[in-house]
Amino acid sequence: TTTTTTTTTTTTQSFQTKSSKHEVNRRDTVAASLLLLPMIATAIATNPSPANAERTLGTITESYRRYVPRMEAGFFYLANDIGTLIAQGDYEEVKREITAESGTKISAMKGTMRIFATAFSDSVVSTTTRELQLALFKTNQELDNL
Repeated sequence: TTTTTTTTTTTTQSFQTKSSKHEVNRRDTVAASLLLLPMIATAIATNPSPANAERTLGTITESYRRYVPRMEAGFFYLANDIGTLIAQGDYEEVKREITAESGTKISAMKGTMRIFATAFSDSVVSTTTRELQLALFKTNQELDNL
């Protein structure tokens, strides 16, 4: 019985010594971290923060510089090169250009128009975006009528 009491007292003193010195070893830190990971993951998954796109003059200007030259190249192609292809009687090439979903100058122009239209809207569609989307819609209708 005396041995048991001494062991218990020694264990308690050892525990009190650790807590009074605030010693933390690596194993305790890793174990505590592993216990906290599921709670942190749950908090992040259940409370996502909204991702807001920045719409400033700088970002709109950058979109303009990036996309307008591509659209103009497509418009130039429609105004000049398609007419030349039609005059030469190369209707298969005209049909391929107009009907292709990707890989042609016209499909690139339409994709660029679609992307550029979104540069003017945040969570609510702006008037400018609606006008650009209408222009894209009309362009698609005219190309389908060919």
